[in-house]
Amino acid sequence: MLKKISSFFNSSRCDDILDHEAISKLQNLEVKQEDYEVTRRVQSIYKIKEYFSEEDNRKQFIPDGEPFRGEFDYYFDIKKDGVFYGFYRISLLPKNKLEIHCGFTRFNSLLARRYLQVTELVLSELQELFPKHAIISECLIRHEKANNYLSYFCFELTDFENEINSYTLNRTDFRRTFT
Repeated sequence: MLKKISSFFNSSRCDDILDHEAISKLQNLEVKQEDYEVTRRVQSIYKIKEYFSEEDNRKQFIPDGEPFRGEFDYYFDIKKDGVFYGFYRISLLPKNKLEIHCGFTRFNSLLARRYLQVTELVLSELQELFPKHAIISECLIRHEKANNYLSYFCFELTDFENEINSYTLNRTDFRRTFT
């Protein structure tokens, strides 16, 4: 299936933007931070919404609060000792873009620190796997925690439209801050 749409992704350049080895690595991405682990989701993505309130689902899954999976969307669970604490959705997009979205089920100061550490590792891995891709994210303007989270990780606001902020990771600032 990758070969079928590879031309769509590669239409603007001659080199292989859809690096099959990197996609394979993404599909098998595993990150560990002390007792937290990030692994590819094996359960139905629709079960994710059971962990969040209806309001949180509307923030997580724009526009209707329903999880979705496109052909190039990959979901990863964040677990501690086998208990679900959140997820990442990582999407390969045309024009050398990689979109990341995350959602966490619980908040307190200790968990926030772990979420930050795990996200730092995930962003570092993505930059290594996809050095030619811009890493982007979007969130609702009114979702203050998510906007602050993206700013913390050196995502820069690039656009805002229809109640949604669009961000791009500043790789230079990220490396300066986190390495």
